[in-house]
Amino acid sequence: LNRDSYSQSHIVGRSAVRAFWEKDKQMPVLAFDMTTANHESRRFEFRGTNKADYYDGDLKPLSSNNIDVRIEKSLAGEYAICKEVSRSGLAFRRSWGHIRNDKTNLVIFWFLRKGQMSIAHAGGRHVLHAGECAITRSTRPFYMELVPPENGELEVMHVVVPSHKIYAVLGETIEVGRPFPTSSGELALTDRILDLVFE
Repeated sequence: LNRDSYSQSHIVGRSAVRAFWEKDKQMPVLAFDMTTANHESRRFEFRGTNKADYYDGDLKPLSSNNIDVRIEKSLAGEYAICKEVSRSGLAFRRSWGHIRNDKTNLVIFWFLRKGQMSIAHAGGRHVLHAGECAITRSTRPFYMELVPPENGELEVMHVVVPSHKIYAVLGETIEVGRPFPTSSGELALTDRILDLVFE
């Protein structure tokens, strides 16, 4: 990493660690599931019963075959810490229309474990591979695709944090979708904490 990339990686890592700090471990629960049989209705219900787990957007499977998506949610602390596993590819779009209708102001930290993730927005397109982390913001439109490895499962951890809780650390300087390695520093610590939450 060059100096600028290292500095931004440090900021992302420090922000993610703050999101976990002093959280009590509790058993995760199944927060969402979607299959081939029910995806036409279930894809509108990913935000949870109170619509507080995510920001609004269009969730669609990339194929109507072999759909099997599960999201477990940890009940530790005040932030949603989730593990998503899927045998099928998924697409998610958040548009300016969604932003106008849903004023939720959240940052999501994505930690990709297996598969590939692409995030496109007005400023460009980024591709994440296993062992990398990125953020998305509810105030910025974007399009995301998550693709499992061949004959395997997609696995991605994500942490949903109100933007104001970490604005002092994260600010507005980190580009949506920009990948950062989770192999060292505070991002490695956060990655390990995620393992512990779902063990």
